[in-house]
Amino acid sequence: MSKISNPQPLMQDGEMLDEYDLSQAVRGRRHQAKVGLDLPGVQFLTNSNGQRTAVLLSLDVHDALWRSTIGQFTNLPDVQFLIDERNQARSVLLDFADHLSLWQALYDQIIQSVPGYDGDRVKG
Repeated sequence: MSKISNPQPLMQDGEMLDEYDLSQAVRGRRHQAKVGLDLPGVQFLTNSNGQRTAVLLSLDVHDALWRSTIGQFTNLPDVQFLIDERNQARSVLLDFADHLSLWQALYDQIIQSVPGYDGDRVKG
């Protein structure tokens, strides 16, 4: 393997050569396949590192589950809702730092209703 002692010829005016610019690259088919379950009415919020930090739960889809589960929890920090133009709650925002146990209880019930879920694994 040869070493490049002077990397300047690889650069044009301090910019990367086009053949080394992978900013528009697309991963292979294998990496584009969905992994895990598709949870209707659930959107995760992530930080800049891609870690899930909160969840937005649609009450249009999960209102009955929300109402039955929230009664089991006392002393929860304030929960934020997204409301529509008629002042009706449409979604609830659960920050994992404050509402993780509530989200876990909801999640356990949500995945039971997802097609393809069989216990601890997803049917292929």
